[in-house]
Amino acid sequence: MTRKSRIRLSGVIEQLARGPAITTGDGDTWVIELSDGIMLPPSGTVVLEGVQSGLDRLKVDWVGVNQSS
Repeated sequence: MTRKSRIRLSGVIEQLARGPAITTGDGDTWVIELSDGIMLPPSGTVVLEGVQSGLDRLKVDWVGVNQSS
């Protein structure tokens, strides 16, 4: 059994052709998959936590507003 990698990312929410995504300060872009009941703000800087579900996908189960921006 493989263990999935838990990840916390901070960055800017964007709408891409593949769906919502977050671009980090390092320039990495992750496509976001939302768990049931989780809502994203339409734009802005956020902190996301979840499990890596593909090469560049994050299954998000927690969303917070980045207070340092």
